[in-house]
Amino acid sequence: MAGLERKNAWTIAEHAGEMHPAGMQRLPQSADWDVDGVRDDVRDLAVEHLGEAGRVLIVDETGFVKKRTDLQPPSQPSARGRHGRPITC
Repeated sequence: MAGLERKNAWTIAEHAGEMHPAGMQRLPQSADWDVDGVRDDVRDLAVEHLGEAGRVLIVDETGFVKKRTDLQPPSQPSARGRHGRPITC
């Protein structure tokens, strides 16, 4: 799966040799998720492996570069996103 540019049910199913994503969608659709528990587990894992006193971790949820041309760039970008492009916080 690491070689897939986009990871969604269709691309994962195709990568696995399936004709339709129904099997890949079954678990997320039918499972009972403890959203707060998963969030807490992910946070604990991130703090354990990335935590450092006096630091702040900012998670950038944008997985793909957006190519919008209708917006003006910020005058002073305050951070850089996953792809190294300026973002405004």
